[in-house]
Amino acid sequence: GMFMLAFKLMPLADTHAVGAIAPLIVVALSVPLLKERVGPRRWAAVAVGFLGVMLIVRPGFTRIEPPILIALVAAAMWGVYQIMVRMVSRVDSNETTSLWTASVGLAATSLVGPAVWVWPSAAEWALLGTIALLGSFGHIALISALGMTQPARLQPFMYTLFVWAVVVGYVMFGQVPDSLTLLGAGIVIASGIYIWHRERVRAAEG
Repeated sequence: GMFMLAFKLMPLADTHAVGAIAPLIVVALSVPLLKERVGPRRWAAVAVGFLGVMLIVRPGFTRIEPPILIALVAAAMWGVYQIMVRMVSRVDSNETTSLWTASVGLAATSLVGPAVWVWPSAAEWALLGTIALLGSFGHIALISALGMTQPARLQPFMYTLFVWAVVVGYVMFGQVPDSLTLLGAGIVIASGIYIWHRERVRAAEG
């Protein structure tokens, strides 16, 4: 909800730029809350991925304004959410976490939804259904991933959201990415590959 409000009040690129802070928040909170060790290589990979995202979105804000603070709060909440999913995965199954997440979200939005409800057309119902399916499967995948490994290990891959945005923008809307966008996407992918490589090396050593 906070992200949606930020999207309404500020440019898309600026919102994404602030939202990209979330992986850094997750890595920082993994140490005190989850008692997990985050080495300098993992910190570096997340930081490099963040720089890649900045090249993709190239935010245009020049000063701190209230909408930016809203996006910052949203990023912090998203980071804390991932930490909490990891914590409950120690005692609950992925199915239980997914069910409770969806149920509480449904209950919360049902309180305010009727006041602003607009009846969708048939085409809009189809789009909403597609969004719901993709969102559900993506959310279940995220919960499963957080249940299997440390959140800090996943954060470089979170930045691939921006790479997919570039790909979808080209395929669906014919938006051709410029050289800086391609460079940023390459940096993001490289940071993810590096983390994947380091985890394989650690697994082989351990």
